[in-house]
Amino acid sequence: MNVHIDIERIVLDGLPLAPGEEARFRAALELELARRVAAHGLGAEALRGGALASLPPQPMSFPSGSTPAQLGRGVAAAIHQSLQPGAGRAEARPASTPGGSR
Repeated sequence: MNVHIDIERIVLDGLPLAPGEEARFRAALELELARRVAAHGLGAEALRGGALASLPPQPMSFPSGSTPAQLGRGVAAAIHQSLQPGAGRAEARPASTPGGSR
């Protein structure tokens, strides 16, 4: 089974990323999210497909001096948790079709 997760926008208030660290953060997030989905799967609701307007916030804390890779892995864990059953998110809506609107 192939799973495609597209994150259009992510809002991270107070995340200590210096200019130029975004690429390392993004790479770590993508790798860790893929690893978690492969190892633990997703809830049935998430596997039905569709688009989610947002995910519920998950508590996160990072020690001072965390690297971009550590931050990316932590955020990936929170995203994966939000995609599990009972995470309190809004209902999925069907994904838009090519040329359609969201």
